[in-house]
Amino acid sequence: MRNAVGTAAAGQQRRGAWAITGWHVLFGMLAFFAVTTGVNAIMIYQAVRTFGGVETADAYRLGLAYNRRIAEGEQQAQSGWSDRIEVGGTPARVRVSMLGQGGEPLRGLAVKARIGRPASNRDDMNITLAEIEPGIYASPVAALSAGTWIADITASASGAASETGVYRARRRIWLKP
Repeated sequence: MRNAVGTAAAGQQRRGAWAITGWHVLFGMLAFFAVTTGVNAIMIYQAVRTFGGVETADAYRLGLAYNRRIAEGEQQAQSGWSDRIEVGGTPARVRVSMLGQGGEPLRGLAVKARIGRPASNRDDMNITLAEIEPGIYASPVAALSAGTWIADITASASGAASETGVYRARRRIWLKP
């Protein structure tokens, strides 16, 4: 008899204690997926807001002309041209030195540059540089903040009828804080 009373009392304790039910499991799963979906939505919004995903507007057309671009690169390497880019000063200026194969300054070129951040196109700017000294081309720019910038340089003969550049370069620029 003692065992029966002890067992009945234990059973009453179990019934009165808190237990996980199907509703608890359902609400727990719904809360988990709601939090996961909310965090994903915030991350997607931030990713799309900061970078639209378009690096090159005409990627398909550039892809079709890939072999031509390789040939132009080989021709450029054989020309022996070189460049040096500097950014700084007050007011801010971009300065590009263009040198020939023997180190002589290259005069009379039409030099253009596109400067922007590596991971975003928000701060991109296109500038045309003017020759200020033989072989040295410069242009004022809006003040560039500290960090990494990418400069795409295109130089061609001033009287060239086509948009094809005779010299192309991409340089990474680091501005100290």
